[in-house]
Amino acid sequence: MDKAHATWSASATARNWQCPGALALSQGLPDEESIHAATGTAVHHIAEQSLRRGVEPSTFLGEKIKTKSFTIEIGDDEVNSAAEYVDYVQGLVLSKATLQIEQRFGLADLNPPFDAGGTADAVLYWPSRKTMEVVDLKNGMGVVDAKENPQLRTYALGAMLANPDLDVETITVTIVQPRAAHKDGRIRSETFHVAELIEWTAELLAAMGRSKQAMDEFEAAGSNTVLLEE
Repeated sequence: MDKAHATWSASATARNWQCPGALALSQGLPDEESIHAATGTAVHHIAEQSLRRGVEPSTFLGEKIKTKSFTIEIGDDEVNSAAEYVDYVQGLVLSKATLQIEQRFGLADLNPPFDAGGTADAVLYWPSRKTMEVVDLKNGMGVVDAKENPQLRTYALGAMLANPDLDVETITVTIVQPRAAHKDGRIRSETFHVAELIEWTAELLAAMGRSKQAMDEFEAAGSNTVLLEE
């Protein structure tokens, strides 16, 4: 369950996009895991295993999942969260979509200023429709919007790069967030044309460039407080 993160991880795209200095300021800090993050990791694990093994999430009820800093005992809440995601993904598979689970990707083909990539929870593709859907399971209670979401669009971009042989015209990105109420429901999506994703990629690279500039200037300033203020 220990998955290495890229310098620019897809899951941190929104943070880095809003705050170009976030990467610079986080260098060298301990990567501490909260109990909420650990619980989310455990839910992702049983959801992944349910899809891979073709079993119900309830199979894992009472099991103890060890994460980086915690041991999470799987209870009804964790089972129910995983089940809503698994049911949704399995429903898409029944509509004749191919499925890739926990697909890792990198953005090296875009020549970003540093290592960038991530893992998409589920990537589905319908050849007859030329449509791809990327599904992201979120166990947290902080409400996340699907529309124009930088993290989801990074997953979509990564899925496109990881599957260059697929003929894709439209992409849907979907959030499954069982524990958070939202006006659009616990499962919500955004659909866009590949051309729109390509245009957005230029914005992503520009955001990466701002973070790289911040990292370079922060390093150059060193312990010089005057330079650091500037």
